Amino acid sequence: MKKYILTVILLVSLYTNSQTVKQKKDFLNDYAVCECLTQTYHNLGIKLNDSSINYWKDANVLSIKQDILFNKFITDYIKRIPLNQAYDGSTNVINYCLSIKEDEAFIKLISKFFKK
Repeated sequence: MKKYILTVILLVSLYTNSQTVKQKKDFLNDYAVCECLTQTYHNLGIKLNDSSINYWKDANVLSIKQDILFNKFITDYIKRIPLNQAYDGSTNVINYCLSIKEDEAFIKLISKFFKK
């Protein structure tokens, strides 16, 4: 079992290291949406199967410093969601989290990570 887990970790590592910048940006867009949904539903008291977020965390393409900035941005973004309206359904949490991909500050942050 340990060999299997080690092999999976090694393959994920090799895969993420061989990705192009566009693939890494696309990955981070999807990771941000997944993280936003997971955290928001947790804040609303909705229990999700959190195993899907583990894929994103294991395959992370950022350095530790970048990861801290990235997660801080997502946390700050979630704080802007009017949770009191999300309880009654007047705020569509899914659309709000999907819109993180088009957020100008988010796009600049991701671009900054991959400048050469």
